[in-house]
Amino acid sequence: MIARSALTLQIAPTRIPRQSFLRGTPVCSRQRAREPRMCFLSTVQSILSGFTAPLINDISTNLEDPPNFTSVSRGPLPKSYRPQIAKAYPDVTSLKVEGKSVGAVFDTALSVAEVQPRWEVTYQDKPSGAIEGVATTALIGFKDDFVIRIQQGGSGPIVVDMRSKSRTGQGDFGANAARIRQYFQELKARL
Repeated sequence: MIARSALTLQIAPTRIPRQSFLRGTPVCSRQRAREPRMCFLSTVQSILSGFTAPLINDISTNLEDPPNFTSVSRGPLPKSYRPQIAKAYPDVTSLKVEGKSVGAVFDTALSVAEVQPRWEVTYQDKPSGAIEGVATTALIGFKDDFVIRIQQGGSGPIVVDMRSKSRTGQGDFGANAARIRQYFQELKARL
């Protein structure tokens, strides 16, 4: 039994996504909640991943042309964060959508944002493809701003980019990247 537990502990972190328990991002999905051991390991992994996340609090899917906030003054994505984001979160990239209109993608993106727990959409502009809002973390109640940009890339696919920025602290324990991943996962399922 000891050998089996050790094997499980070595394998489990590779099956558990990096999420942030300290910032209130859910770590146990409904499916994992049925498996208490996996839920426990998921919580431990998320706590440890928060300590390995880079000390940054602003994440974007597009590092060359990050979405800018228009309804609130948050400034541009710091250039010094860009290499750190690329290294720590190589999977957090733009979402490319084919076979849909910009309007349809915008409507779906908006409806997905509106049903996210503890998210409030504060600004939407369909002609410019911008959705902005505030996400409140569950445990401590931190406020994080997000902006979603939907645009047609010439005759290519529609590109959805997202940026999430914490209002407080120098680091976010990986919460902004987890928020983007979760949102894109739900958006992909609806498109």
